[in-house]
Amino acid sequence: MGENTKILDIQNEGASEIILTGPHNGWIVPDEFLEDGNPLGVESYWFDPKAANRRHEACDWGMQDLFDTLQTKRKDICYISAHISRLVVDLNRIPSVMVYETSSETGEPIAGNMHLSQDAKNKREIQYYAPYHTEIDRIIRETKEKFGRVIWLDMHSFTPTWQGEPRHVGIGTLKMDKNDYTINLENLLEDTLGELFVADHPYDLSLSPYREINAGGVVAERNGVDYFGIEIRSDLLSTPNQIQNMAQSMLSIIDKAS
Repeated sequence: MGENTKILDIQNEGASEIILTGPHNGWIVPDEFLEDGNPLGVESYWFDPKAANRRHEACDWGMQDLFDTLQTKRKDICYISAHISRLVVDLNRIPSVMVYETSSETGEPIAGNMHLSQDAKNKREIQYYAPYHTEIDRIIRETKEKFGRVIWLDMHSFTPTWQGEPRHVGIGTLKMDKNDYTINLENLLEDTLGELFVADHPYDLSLSPYREINAGGVVAERNGVDYFGIEIRSDLLSTPNQIQNMAQSMLSIIDKAS
């Protein structure tokens, strides 16, 4: 991509109190991070949405497909989608750990992220991390002022297997606090999705280091809202029918929550 790399996409801003964010929806690596023609010095298939062996480290695959489908059904929801791969900067991490030097699953080195100077990390934060968070903060604040409350759902996908072992949970949650708001949303998820749903999976934010490094809680705290994330196993977003069905389930939950 060129100098004017698009960092995020915002649809239906201010249409209602409902905001869906996808900090890992994108797979773009700007040209400045090409090494010997490869994005961040790793094989290009990692970032190819059509490749069977695309890598989850690069993107929460299936989530942008879900957003695209939801947008055709509901124009009263604000959708905020990141375009940049989380291997450039992880927008759902605090800045001190926003760049990964190795694969979280296999340990493979990511050459373009190895041994970066603090100046190089600061440049990525200024160019790619801060603009996303500035917009998230602004939209949350303005939505709260307009409607008196915000229903913010931070959307993610996760792999069907982890280090060779299958993951049996289909849909889980991310939350910083257990309160009436988060309990109600988890009850709605369980009522709608049944045995597919298990709270606090695949990552429990009550545990270290997940809690400390998650940027969602920081965003929530500085804007006076609750953080609530939904994690969907990516093989449940593999076909058009699955995506349509998941979109209907998510809309049912959103309607009951609002």
